[in-house]
Amino acid sequence: MAYLRLLAPGVKYAEPAIGRVIVGVGQRSSGLGRELMAQGMQATERYYPSKGIRLSAQSRLRNFYTSLGFKPEGDEYLEDNIPHIEMFR
Repeated sequence: MAYLRLLAPGVKYAEPAIGRVIVGVGQRSSGLGRELMAQGMQATERYYPSKGIRLSAQSRLRNFYTSLGFKPEGDEYLEDNIPHIEMFR
């Protein structure tokens, strides 16, 4: 129903990262994405304390990630032909 990938520091960014956050169409707007992100952020902070978390968000989901404490950094860019923004928490 949902999936999230944790990346160690140095794999994609200098900081630990969360990537490939996926929630099945039938589960969207159910709170599952927020729950998944909460668990992902807790795990990242447990494995890599005091390092922060970086992610590449689809631009249409900017407000969702902002509500979780992420702040946009840099300009919007295309990834797989989809507008994205880098965010940091």
